[in-house]
This record gives sequence, C-alpha cells and structure tokens, in this order.
Amino acid sequence: MTGETGEDYTAHAGEIVLSNVNLPLSQPVSPERSVSPEWLVPLADPFILLHDDLYYAYGTNSADGIVVMTSRDLKRWRRAENGRNGLALHKEDSYGEKWFWAPEVYHVNGTFYMYYSAEEHICVATSRSPLGPFKQKEKKPMLEGEKAIDNSLFIDDDGTPYLFFDRFNDGLNIWVAELEDDLMTLKKETLHPCIHVSQAWEEIWPRVNEGCFVIKHQGVYYMTYSANSYESPFYGIGCATATDVMGEWTKYPHNPLLQKPGDLVGVGHSSMFKDKGGEWKIVFHAHRDKENIHPRNMFISSVGFRSVNGENELYIDPHYEVPLLEREKTMMFGDTSRVGAPFSKDPHVVHFQGRYLMYYSIPPMKGVERSGWNIGIAESHDLVTWEKVGEIVPDADAEYEKNGLCAPGALVRDGKVHLFYQTYGNGRNDAICHAISEDGIHFKRNPTNPIFRPMGSWNCGRAIDAEVCEFNGRYYLYYATRDPDYKIQMLGVAVAPIDTDFSREDWTEPVNASILFPELDWEGECIEGASIAIHNNTMYMFYAGAYNNWPQQVGVAVSNDGLTWKRLFNDPFLPNGKPGEWNESESGHPHIFTDPDGRTYLFFQGNNDKGKSWYISQKEVFWENGRPFLE
Repeated sequence: MTGETGEDYTAHAGEIVLSNVNLPLSQPVSPERSVSPEWLVPLADPFILLHDDLYYAYGTNSADGIVVMTSRDLKRWRRAENGRNGLALHKEDSYGEKWFWAPEVYHVNGTFYMYYSAEEHICVATSRSPLGPFKQKEKKPMLEGEKAIDNSLFIDDDGTPYLFFDRFNDGLNIWVAELEDDLMTLKKETLHPCIHVSQAWEEIWPRVNEGCFVIKHQGVYYMTYSANSYESPFYGIGCATATDVMGEWTKYPHNPLLQKPGDLVGVGHSSMFKDKGGEWKIVFHAHRDKENIHPRNMFISSVGFRSVNGENELYIDPHYEVPLLEREKTMMFGDTSRVGAPFSKDPHVVHFQGRYLMYYSIPPMKGVERSGWNIGIAESHDLVTWEKVGEIVPDADAEYEKNGLCAPGALVRDGKVHLFYQTYGNGRNDAICHAISEDGIHFKRNPTNPIFRPMGSWNCGRAIDAEVCEFNGRYYLYYATRDPDYKIQMLGVAVAPIDTDFSREDWTEPVNASILFPELDWEGECIEGASIAIHNNTMYMFYAGAYNNWPQQVGVAVSNDGLTWKRLFNDPFLPNGKPGEWNESESGHPHIFTDPDGRTYLFFQGNNDKGKSWYISQKEVFWENGRPFLE
C-alpha cells in the first residue's frame, strides 16, 4: 500500500555515477548499512520479472504512472524509458489520475499483463513488451464500485487463474477470486476471504494485512503478506499456507518471517521470483532510513524451504542484497595523435587476455608526406574509458599496403587475435588482408595476403570492411563492394572451412550476387560495415546505410543461414543524432560486441561537423522476442 506523497523519486537514475566506487552488494544482519541512500533503487511495492535473460523491476515510484527498471544481474539497475514520458504505464492510458501503486507484470501467451492499483481500485493493462507502454482498452477498474488494492495474479497447475487483492473491510484484509480466461475479468461469485489481522505482531497500527504474493510448492500454497501500516517501522512480512486456494489459510505461528533485518525498517510488500539459476528470491521495500520513510527502496533476499516436523516451511534469508542504481556511462573516444583533433573510425572490439581491445581506423599523419591510413589499438577494462596502446602501420615490403590500411575486424581463436583489414587507396583493387597476434598488439601478416577479393560480373572486384565470424561449422567473411559502375556500395559474403588458417585459397563464394543491396530511402546508395551478432542460433547483421555524412545510420537484418538476409526494420535501428548532438552528421560503421557476461553493445562512429572530426561511442543493446532494441 502506498500513501500519496506527490513526489517523484525517479531522478536519481540519471544522476548517479558508479565508476571507481567500491560499494557492497549484500549486507549481513548486524552491521549498519553503509550505502548512501541516493545509490539505492527507489521502488516501493516492488516486483521483478525475468524475461529473455533480462530482469525487469516495477514498483510504486511516480505520481503519473508506473516506472520500470532493468538489470542483467540483479545488482545494477537502470531506468528504462520506452513508454510515454519514460513510464511503462502512464495515467493517460489508464483509469485513475493518482495513486498508481504496486504493479506486477506477467507474460502469458505472448501478452504482458500489468496488475496494479489506481486511486485505490484494482486495474489491469496489457502490452506487447515488458517495457510498455501498458494500456487499458477500457479505462476502468476490475472491481467497480468498491475500493481495493494490491492485486496479484496466481495461475494454478491446472491453468485456473486467480486474483488476490486487499479489500477495505475492518481495515485491510486479503481476498481471492477466480478470473475469466481473459485474465482481466473477475468471477465475482467466487470471491473468498483468505486472511485478516489475527496475530499480535500485526496489531501495532493500523489493522492491515496487505500486499500478498502466492506460490505453490509440492502441493502446498504459500502466501507472503505484509502487516501494519507501510509507514510503521514495524511493517513486516508474514506467511500463511493452504492446501486449497479457496480453502482455509493458516498463518505461521512464528510470524513475522522478516521484520527490521539489519538496520532496515518498514520492511514489506514483497513478491517472489526465480532468478536465472532457478532459485527463489524475494524482493521487498524498506524505508529510506530510520528517520525518513520516503523514498522507499528495493531490497532482495533469498527464499527457501526447510523441513519442520515433517512439513516444508518457507523461510526468508535475513541477509539481504542491496541493488544499486547504474548511470549509463557514455563512451566518447577520439584519437588526436594524427591530425590534432579527435579522429577515430571503424571500431571493432574483442575481449582478450583479461582486457578489452579496440581496433579502429586513423587518418594520415597531418603534415607528414606519404603517411597513409593506419589502424589504432586502444585498451579498456570497462568499455567506457579507453587508452591508446599501439598502432598497426603498413608493411614496407607489401606493395598492396603502400597507401594504407584500415577498417579492422577481429576475432579471438585458439588464444590469438586474428585481424582482418582492408587495403586503402587502391580503388577497385582494394582487398581484404589477414594478420595474427599472440598479444593483441603486435601482428604477423598472412603470407597469402591479400586473402580475398570478389569474383563475378555483379561487382567491381573490390572488397572492404571485413567482418569474419563462425557459424554452423564454418567461417563467414562479410565485406562491402561496389557495382561494376563503381557507384552503389553493397554487401557480399565468402566462406571458409572451420579448420582454415584464413589463407587466400580457403575462401569460396557461395553466392554470386549481393546479399544486401541498398533499397530503403535512408540507405541511399550504400550499405557497408556489416557486423554480426549470433543470438539464439540466428545471425543478426548490424550494417551502415548510406555513405558517410549523408547521414550514415545503422540498420539490422536477420538470417538463419548466413546467406539469405531480411531486414528487421524499415527505419534505422540507430539513427543519426538530433541537431546539435555529437552525432548529428551520422551514426555509422557499427560493430556489435558481446562481453563475457553476455551483455551486447553496439559500437559506432559519429560526428557533427560533416567529417572534420570522428568519435567512437557505444550503446547497450537488449533483446526481446528475438529482436534487438535500444533503451
């Protein structure tokens, strides 16, 4: 339950910087909490949904609707802003003008259902995405003519859906009713009381049993609930059990299971979920501190079952975890070593020997005769802050590199970095080369360089922007080329066996045509810079559409075989920036990278001065129902 404060506690998500700060991730019972309150996740009545390997947290937070936050690991959370005004549910899409409390979200048969309270009435809204926007088709409560709050869905093993909620009847007490198959309509004739205030610890003030959540374990139903006012420091969590949802619920005699753990007070309104490892967790809120109620913050603990007198008993670990806010840290990298201004293009990142290495193109040295394009190397430990650690310069003995080299692509295989790059300045004769390194910095050329140029009358014989990846037992080389008139840039593909050393003779061309040709208006006359992510055994190609500064923007295509590609979106996945932003002139030449923790990042180049400077940045990419998206 939530009292109206009129205060919106969402601003912290964009203000907290977590870099170079040593913060605890879990707290034992006894010590005082050492984390400053502004680091905490300001969600009351919290609920966590795990969907497509991403955690979504919903809670009471905003006077205008319901917010959602996301996390990969339950430790670091960021505000997601996919709906109206950055809310998963906005009051303009719902019954009610105020008091948006206690949301819970469930994914059932392809639809996301949000159960929540508005103006002390229980409501439900739907969305195709866990981020929202959630909307009501009819802006009305589920139980008209009666105040009720804290509605929670439970679907039994036989598929019967039930809705638990609080009714205002001699204080607050918990009831249940069956739902119709639409999961939105109460069967009012099935309304049945579950629990009410009946234990001494619950009678401090006022008469409240609320915020329940039900799970089933080995044939027994377990209900966690909260008692006392949310304003009370003695707010706590109890448990009741039943063998029939519509039967008698019996409270544990030793309740509460969790009340004032460590230095937390006002602990309650919990819900349970299974983490990525399949273990039960419980999420709950607590007061800001012992002197202040708001903003109430989110905490997480473990839930388990132990045998007591031959029966399973639910328990809550009093050692809780402290989720923290994560500010989206912006990477802006520009190598100034060549022309005195930031100038870095064509990024490609690998994780190698305990750190990240980024390979990128740098222009000829200003004022130095016969200085061509080179490849820079930068190192990072957080994907945000980068330090240049080396360069790859043309091989003096290689005629094909005399004008320069650029547009690197890299992969790690057998403890070595394999670098694929293009020659520069040779027009139709530019080709793909290969080099190998044991430290990621110093490279040895492949003696068969250049290793690839395309054949056939469909292209001009040029190959640039190499991307090599392994898929279904062989290697794919994606490259950009032009039509015979040297006007239209497009993509081609070559393949090599899995045991290849990437030499010239191993590459064959399975398709005698372009695999992706510019067709959409925003792609202009160019598709280049392909980069591949493999997600759930499907290939996703992030590519650059249009020539530099037209503006160039990033699109996405998908393939199941690596040869036949279909665009996922008609509009750019990553557009150029708005007027005045750093990437106004373009967001281009993408590289898609998955870190060791499974998080996906899109690296790209951009500028706002038509190419006088070039920066490299990145954004995290998320996945939902087989489609990538950006927050």
